[in-house]
Amino acid sequence: MSLLAGAALRAAERGPAALCVVGSVNLDGDPSVERLRAKGRFFHAPATLRVEDYFAAADVFVLPAFYEEFGLTALEALASGCPVILGSRVGAAEILTGGGDGVVIREMTDPEELAAAILAPHKLDRVAARRTAEKYTWERHVEGIVGVYREIL
Repeated sequence: MSLLAGAALRAAERGPAALCVVGSVNLDGDPSVERLRAKGRFFHAPATLRVEDYFAAADVFVLPAFYEEFGLTALEALASGCPVILGSRVGAAEILTGGGDGVVIREMTDPEELAAAILAPHKLDRVAARRTAEKYTWERHVEGIVGVYREIL
């Protein structure tokens, strides 16, 4: 959490930025979280089955994973019209078009680079995010798997 919280703190010191974390996570003792909280720029919501409500309210969704085979939450954010910021080793980074649906950061280790991406939402487009997600439906996924089985059988 300290990479994301550190980036959010840097962003909040330069512009209108806040961090909302949804889900069960222990944030005790993270100094960046405490500083954000003191500035009124930190929100922690419990886990919910309606996470799309948070995506709809957010300017951007950040998945600060160093590695993730796909990152379904990124696709869920895109489907909600929320652009994403992902590291290059998150599988979902491969579906981004570069047309405003999100930003891919080469190495998800630099809070300065992440803060800069967070502060550039004007380069991101909610409609483009939704269009990207629409290409990746469950139906299309199942059709692709069935197609592979047909080829090998």
